[in-house]
Amino acid sequence: MNKSTTSSWGLTGGRYASAPAEVIAVNAFLKRSGLHIGSDVKGYGLATSYRIVGAYDLPSKLDFDQLAFHPGAFIHQYDAARKAAGADVTDTKPT
Repeated sequence: MNKSTTSSWGLTGGRYASAPAEVIAVNAFLKRSGLHIGSDVKGYGLATSYRIVGAYDLPSKLDFDQLAFHPGAFIHQYDAARKAAGADVTDTKPT
């Protein structure tokens, strides 16, 4: 994860994700979910679990739930799960 692009997010605990199986999470998500730094999260239908290694706030959206993944770590798993379910994965590409 590029620290310079996340510095405005206000990292409040832990560290930035430095490996594909690591994420940082918004504090509001951690509070609502009961998860914490060190917890593992797994998206529905995805094969990979991700370790929460840091927490941050989005100052303009303090009640917003969000996970920030290491670049490229999530979209490939998401596309594979959608493809396995028979979905068109071409609509997940940036426009």
